[in-house]
Amino acid sequence: METPFGETTISKVRKEIKPTKSDYAKFRKELKILIENHQDIPYQQDSTIARSRFRYELKHLINCHSMENGSNTPDLILAKYLDECVSALFKESNRMDIYLVKCLKAFNKASRAREKWFGKSLKII
Repeated sequence: METPFGETTISKVRKEIKPTKSDYAKFRKELKILIENHQDIPYQQDSTIARSRFRYELKHLINCHSMENGSNTPDLILAKYLDECVSALFKESNRMDIYLVKCLKAFNKASRAREKWFGKSLKII
């Protein structure tokens, strides 16, 4: 089904295979450009507008390269996770231990968001 903007909805046909090394290489190349275009994001001040734009473009890039297929996680959840990791890196660049804990927290949030997205709740054993 097509939207008024010519985009397809969730029912669109996508690649249902895991990304290859070549896919990751192409994604990395475009990701590098995206990061260069957003180097001025003031993560220290937590600029909501700039980070929202970066996250939106990152989500689009993830989707275009089907990077979400590697983990079966929606692109918007992956984009938020990666944005939170970047934010932690800038805020805690001198403290790798704090950075890694913040990335782990972001991963846990992303995992819970994915469960909610698919309408499931995993129980910790």
